[in-house]
Amino acid sequence: MEVLQIIQVGVLGPSLFFIGYQVLLQRQQVRNQVAVQRYKLYHLLAQQYMNLLLRADLDPELNCIWEPLEDDRRKTLDQAQSLRTWGAWHAMNPTEKRCYRFVRSALETLEQTHQLNQKNWIDRETWIKWQGWIDIWRGARFFDYVFEDVEPRLISTFVLVLKTAGEPAAENHPGEG
Repeated sequence: MEVLQIIQVGVLGPSLFFIGYQVLLQRQQVRNQVAVQRYKLYHLLAQQYMNLLLRADLDPELNCIWEPLEDDRRKTLDQAQSLRTWGAWHAMNPTEKRCYRFVRSALETLEQTHQLNQKNWIDRETWIKWQGWIDIWRGARFFDYVFEDVEPRLISTFVLVLKTAGEPAAENHPGEG
């Protein structure tokens, strides 16, 4: 081997090592940035959810969604719902429509959080907490009407979560197996 070749190998070896090390560092930085973005996204959804609860607390009309409908009103809305798509919506008064939209907003936030769970972006313990909230929202005054109206537009795995609400929460985490 000539001296020039030895020098080239001596320079090339450390250069390749340095380049490899830099690639590994960049890869780790990208992973860290992705983790930060996932964290931010989750906390944005958690903030949305907390804002919904605060809105209900500050607005007695919205907060009434936790009380059952009077039997006569439920019968009227059930009949309207059975006659046409979005039937109950068309039979609702303006206050009921506000509450319906409020429940729909909550359902959207819950569905987005479900998507994060499906991607394993939130841990099992956090998802169990959200499933508890799903169970609570299923009891909201207009939930059944909202769900029936928007079910075809929801993510199928989220529909399954809604239909199995109340069952042991850990069983619906994708990381289980």
